[in-house]
Amino acid sequence: MEGNGLEGLASQAPFDVIVVGGSLPVVPENLKAQLAIGGRMIVIVGDKPVMTTKLIKRESETGFSETNLFETCIARPAKYEAIEPERFAF
Repeated sequence: MEGNGLEGLASQAPFDVIVVGGSLPVVPENLKAQLAIGGRMIVIVGDKPVMTTKLIKRESETGFSETNLFETCIARPAKYEAIEPERFAF
């Protein structure tokens, strides 16, 4: 398949495992929704210079757990546009 990985592949969902191969500013809710119950996702979230590798598990139809595994810093995927969260400004 070729396409925007941030959109996932809803037509083939649910998935037991999703691995996001680059950093993102926030966890995409649409990817979480594509996990099967009991499924897991690895994603690196945050901004330079500190990002967090998270393990997200789908516990139930509406419930998820998140575990912070370690801190790192990797590039954002250049060919995908992630939605940046609102930033605080004075």
